[in-house]
Amino acid sequence: MNRSILCQRFIQNSHKEIIFGTQNGYCIYSTGPFAKICEEDLGGGVGIIDINKNKKCVYIVGGGIKPCYPPNLLIIRDYADKNILQQIYFKDLIKSICARDDLIAVCTEKKVFIYDSET
Repeated sequence: MNRSILCQRFIQNSHKEIIFGTQNGYCIYSTGPFAKICEEDLGGGVGIIDINKNKKCVYIVGGGIKPCYPPNLLIIRDYADKNILQQIYFKDLIKSICARDDLIAVCTEKKVFIYDSET
């Protein structure tokens, strides 16, 4: 994967994983010991990314020069099986996402949406 342009980086609160959104996809690293967990080429850029290690999911919004997904679409992917679990469309551009084991918060230009990730 060409990682010459870094679009986004996220360090999990526990500081055990670092996830990078790149111009072609994303990669996840463990910090102790430092090792690559996963890398996926999505064919376009990732602008916003978050991870839920316990559920083995990443939350992705496209970005960069050639986005992999529209900037108003949240993709929830299983990074172990590399398949899409859920797609959520919004009227406005997504500005930020924050995921925990039980909640997903999505901030758009005009509203904040909070979802129960258990259901």
